[in-house]
Amino acid sequence: MTKSILLARPHPFIVTDMMPFLTQAGFRVVKPEGYANLATLARSCTGAVVSLAISSSVPESAAEVYQKLRAAAPALPVLFAGISSLDSLRGSMERIAQQAGMQAAILGISAANERTGGLGKSDTLLYVSKEDLADTARRQMAARMVLRHLR
Repeated sequence: MTKSILLARPHPFIVTDMMPFLTQAGFRVVKPEGYANLATLARSCTGAVVSLAISSSVPESAAEVYQKLRAAAPALPVLFAGISSLDSLRGSMERIAQQAGMQAAILGISAANERTGGLGKSDTLLYVSKEDLADTARRQMAARMVLRHLR
C-alpha cells in the first residue's frame, strides 16, 4: 500500500525538489486545492510537508498550516522543508511549535539524528533543506530519515 504525503504548504522548492524525492521514496504525493481542505486531506495521509518559505500557493503562514494539521490529525508526523539551513530556521520552528501548544524536538538531517527514536512521533519536527537533497550522501540519509518519520 502506497503511503500518502500531504504537501500542506507547497512552495516551488517543495514541488520541484521535494516532490520527486518523496515519489522516489515510494510515497504518493497529495497537493491541497487550498487551505480549506487541509483538515480533510490530513486525516487521510500518513504525513505532511510544510514549507517554511515566505510564499506558498497556500497563502496562510507555516504556523497557521501546522496548527490546522495538528487540530485535524494530532498524531500526524510533519516534515518541514526550506531553502535555508536548520540553524537559521530553528527559532521559527520553535515558535511554530509553541504557538501550537507543544514542546517539539527539532531534528535536521544528520548521522546522529538518523538513529534517534523520535522519528515518526508527532512531537518531532524533522527539517529537510534544499542542500540536504543536493548532496548524494545527505539525500540518501534524508530518505532513510523521512521514511522513518513519515511512516
